Amino acid sequence: MEHRLFPDGTPGPVVALANPSEPLFPDPVPCHQNSEFLYVGDLHEYKGVFLLAEAARCAGVKMRFVGSGLDLAKLKVDFPEHRFDGWQDRTGLERAMAKARMLVAPTLGPEPFGLAPVEALLCGVPVLASDSLLISRDICAQEMGESFAAGDRDALVAALAGLSADDDWVAQMASNAKTGARHISLSSQAWCDALLSLYRDILQSPSTTRGTERLRAPVAT
Repeated sequence: MEHRLFPDGTPGPVVALANPSEPLFPDPVPCHQNSEFLYVGDLHEYKGVFLLAEAARCAGVKMRFVGSGLDLAKLKVDFPEHRFDGWQDRTGLERAMAKARMLVAPTLGPEPFGLAPVEALLCGVPVLASDSLLISRDICAQEMGESFAAGDRDALVAALAGLSADDDWVAQMASNAKTGARHISLSSQAWCDALLSLYRDILQSPSTTRGTERLRAPVAT
């Protein structure tokens, strides 16, 4: 994110802290036994939901959308074969996640962090994300999911079709997510501790970033 925060190339005193998130379940989801792909979030064109709905149709996979937004009504009309749950509370989200094979994050524009993908990973559900989601590179590096070029329908179709048929690979990614998810997200307590430690360092030495290296993580808040 530093090139976006400092477009003129002048570096600033940036310390990256992974955002906090908590798993929805105490035990991982047996996702390789499921057939349904899941989207969670705002239903708006910018998020790539039309691209995803069309790609899922072409790939012949089951798609479940959880969330509300400006384009919900049009999506329902244009893609009646998909399931649209609307906005859900935590219980509803848990029901959907328990049935998920993978979570898909097809955003068309840059996003530094996605709560739904991280929550899925913490549940042992792999993630298929566009490369506009900046944590997609970390997800792929940990082999917790796959990535595709943002806006590339054909690439998304191919990924959905392949992942719908490869139970072993989905199970392997799910296994990797059990431990790898914490590399891109902190627990609530760890996040609070890291913030307090950072503030303490700033107060003790306001002109330096002494002691902040240990707080660095691959995701910016």
